[in-house]
Formats: sequence, C-alpha cells, structure tokens
Amino acid sequence: MARGIDDVDLGIGAGDWIFAASAAAKECFNGRLEAPSILTDGETVACWDFSLGIDSQVIKDLSEHGRDGLLFQTPTRAVRGASWDGTHQNYQDAPAQYAAIHFHEDDLTDASWKDVVGWSVPQHLRSGQYAFKVTQADSEEYVPFFVRAPKNQRGSGIAYLVPSATYLAYANIRLAFSGGLLGQTRIVDANQAFLSVHKDVGFSLYEHHADGSGVHFSSRLRPVLNFRPKTGTWAFNADTHITAWLDAINQDFDVVTDEDLHLEGLDAIEGYRVLITGSHPEYYSTPMRNALSEWLAQSGRLMYLGGNGFYWRIAFCPENPAIIEVRRAEDGTRAWISNPGEYYQQFDGQYGGLWRRLGGAPNELVGIGFAAQGFDGGSYYKVREGSRDPRAAFIVAGMDQTEIWGDFGVQGGGAAGEEIDRWDESLGSPLHALILATSEDHNEGMLRVKEEFHMMHPLTKDSKVRADMTFFETPSGGAVFSVGSISYTGSLSHNNYDNVIETLTGNVLRRFNDPMPFDYPLDE
Repeated sequence: MARGIDDVDLGIGAGDWIFAASAAAKECFNGRLEAPSILTDGETVACWDFSLGIDSQVIKDLSEHGRDGLLFQTPTRAVRGASWDGTHQNYQDAPAQYAAIHFHEDDLTDASWKDVVGWSVPQHLRSGQYAFKVTQADSEEYVPFFVRAPKNQRGSGIAYLVPSATYLAYANIRLAFSGGLLGQTRIVDANQAFLSVHKDVGFSLYEHHADGSGVHFSSRLRPVLNFRPKTGTWAFNADTHITAWLDAINQDFDVVTDEDLHLEGLDAIEGYRVLITGSHPEYYSTPMRNALSEWLAQSGRLMYLGGNGFYWRIAFCPENPAIIEVRRAEDGTRAWISNPGEYYQQFDGQYGGLWRRLGGAPNELVGIGFAAQGFDGGSYYKVREGSRDPRAAFIVAGMDQTEIWGDFGVQGGGAAGEEIDRWDESLGSPLHALILATSEDHNEGMLRVKEEFHMMHPLTKDSKVRADMTFFETPSGGAVFSVGSISYTGSLSHNNYDNVIETLTGNVLRRFNDPMPFDYPLDE
C-alpha cells in the first residue's frame, strides 16, 4: 500500500498485516517488493505471489490459509521482478518474471472522502456541463460535473464528447510553473502556489514519484485543482470555449464523457448525428477508439476541434473506472519513459504507447495527426485550394474573400498554435480529404514531434511543422472536419463571435446536423 493523504482509514484490525507502510500509513516504502512470506517455527503462515492477478488490486496468498491482501492507492504492477532476464517483454508471457509490485510513498488514486452533502440532479435538468460554486469569505471554488441525457433519450442530435481522460492525465500538472513542457516558469495563481507545496494531492501523468519513477496512474477520486474554470487555458478550461460557443449560438447539445465512451462503447454515442471533440482529446483507450470508429462507419459526423488528439493508448481500471493508466513506451513526446519490459498495461494487458505505433494513427481516424508543439505564440491559417472545391462550398458560405483565417485568439494570439496536426498520406490520411487551410509563419519554438526523428535533426525551416484544416466524407454518408490545433477554439469568441473562425465552424455544424447524407467522392 502507499499513503495517499493523512488519516486514511485502512480498516486495519487485529491480526492484519501491512506491507510497505507503517500501521498509520505515516511512513511508506519506495521501491519494489516481491514474494513476501511469513514463517513461524518452520511453518508457512502466508506467502504472496504478486505475479497473480496483475490486473487487480488483490494480492494472492498461496498458503493453505488463504490470507489474500488488498492494495491501496494503486501501486504499480506489471513491472520487472528479480528474475526478469530480458527474454520476455510481455508480463502475460512470463508472469513469474513480473512478480514484483512497485510501491511509492506518494501514490494517490483515492482520497477516501466522506460524504458531507448530497444533491439529486433534477429530472428536468438538460444534459450539459455544470459546476457547483462554493464561496467562503473572499474565496470561491467550483466543482464541475456533467449531466448525461436519460438513457435511450437523446436531448439533441449533437453531443459534446468531453475529453475527461485527458483531464485526468493533466490533473494537478506542475510542469507549467517548473520550466517544463508548457514553457512557463513562474507561479501565476493560487492553485499553482498550492500545488507547488502540496505533493499530497497527487500528480499528473507528466510527473515523477519521489523515487524518480514515472507516474502511471491518475484518478478523479482526489483533489484536482486545475479541473475548474478560472485556471490556465489548458484542458478543461480551454474546452469551455467550445461550450460557451454552443451556448452563444443557442445550440442544444448533450454531453458524453470519455469514461462513458469506454464503459458503454458504441451505445454511449449511437443515435447522435454529430459529435464535437474537445480541444485536446489526447488519451484514448481501445474501447473508446473502437466505438468512435464504429460510429463513423454508421454515417456519423465528427468535428475534431483540437490538436494532438487520439495520441496515447490508455487503460481504465476494470475494478474502478475512475482510475486510468498510461505506459509511455518507446517513442513519443513525453515527460518520462517506461522501463524496458514494462510497456504492457496492467489493467488490460495491452501494449501501451502511441496509437501511431500501434497501427492506429490519428490520421486514419480524423485525417490528421500530431505534427509539432510550441508554446511561444500562435499563428494563422493560409487558405488552400481545397476551400474552393465545390464539396467545401458549405464550409465557406457567407465568408469574406480573405486568404487568412484566424490571425487572432485568446490562446497565443492565433487559431493555429500550442499543439498542431497535419495531413500525411504516409500515416493514413485519406487521399480524398480536402485541405482547406494550412498554418504558416510559426515562431521558432514550434518544433516537430520527436517520434519523427531517426537521428539528430537541425533546427531549420520544416515544412512538416504545420496545422492542416481538413474535411472528408465517409463511405456511409458521414463526414469528418478537423482543425488540427489546440488553440483553434480560443478564436471562436473573437469580436463577440463575429469572425471567420466562428462562421466556418458554425457552417460545418449546421451542415453536419442536417440528416442529408454526404456524397462519397470515390463512388463517383
């Protein structure tokens, strides 16, 4: 077990034993344990084999006494044991070589909160994104929550697909004020100040435990200080640009979270004509990706309003789907790397890492995939010939004849920035996709993703550092519109929602919500 927060009630009674912590969980062990046993006068009282039930939080006792144990705070399994010799990379092929558990003093996946107030969702409350506002003296707090449509009763033909798994991946991220990925090096608000001195609320999937190992798990069952409005424009708060836009145009919509999509698969989204993603749907489990692919095959219309989407494969805990797992295997833009031999996810046994390396590049799903990353300001899109194709006439209807789209916005000053995606035939982008516009004139901090470098690469002008806005039809009469930029939705509200980005996005939404099938150009 590991200590999550002080005074956790472990339910310890007489005759119980604790591994890797003191009885009050005040002192905890950092490191790996394997095959502990208890002997009394030559008799085996208990012996635990951690190679059994790796996907669970149960440790099995092989003695005749059946003293099975329970793990607290999700220490890491599917890790190399003392007998690992490198001949096997998958723990399922040689469980005996993975008979260890890695414990950390700062593991936290369940804060064990006690209920202090209850509230029932009114039956008339429509599906959507809400928050409880709590005020005290001169401080305020928001507790966001999502309301689904009643089962088998869609409130709208449009659903906003909440990237809740990505919110968990970035939960309590500290890199933004520690010189990390986001390029900022100073504390700018009270939440960041709190996180900088409180490791006890747990980490994002971009950080390291006290012993230097990468954080594999995140959970919503703990304080998450950046899952709220009035924080930095990243993850949840950036996505409020989308819901604010839908409200501004009086568009009804339902919400479906990543957790819903993982647990229910196609059933969670079947019946919706249009799905709108968040600005950064980066983390996707296999059931989530399969469900979205099946939905698209049934004439679904997908609006991918972000960048760096569908990037990492993850797993949800089968016993508690509030917990997600990532294995950062082999390649990708990442803050830490999984140890050799530890690339397979403990929750579902699947090989972790980039979907691109697993035969499921984002380009095959949405036409574009992660190309570059930079946080020193945004840029704009330059109109391409694809926008003049008759197939795209509905997208540009009513727009001024301008060659530049989105040279404005609240995220970096432009619609193309932060993390951007491009069309790439070699990665499976559809050949019939129309490239409507392409970003240009990025700042020098916008650098191509490292998974595309095989050797050292000079920092020169790079034609593959670009965001491609694309549109393509599917054989079933559906369609996909992709913008290829996290910053894109930060431009929707410019000039009180009177701008080219809002116009073309609204045009797409209205046509996508029209039941008339799209013609598949390859049938002609």
